[in-house]
Amino acid sequence: MDLTKDELAYFGDIGALEHDCFGRLVFIGLSFEESWEFKRFHDTYLTQERWINPERYVELMVKHERARLRSSVPQH
Repeated sequence: MDLTKDELAYFGDIGALEHDCFGRLVFIGLSFEESWEFKRFHDTYLTQERWINPERYVELMVKHERARLRSSVPQH
């Protein structure tokens, strides 16, 4: 997945990234393919009125955010 230096810094700061079992950078909770799809939504967010399937963005965002929030919860 191609991320700019600023995107890497931002997504890293909020704990949104991890590596999959093949060492590829992905959004937490998403597969490599889903991460690419999610990134395309991210890149076109300002023109979202042209998205063919905005429900898919919501599906991926919820899946990612749930996993991200679970990963940041301290383990006891």
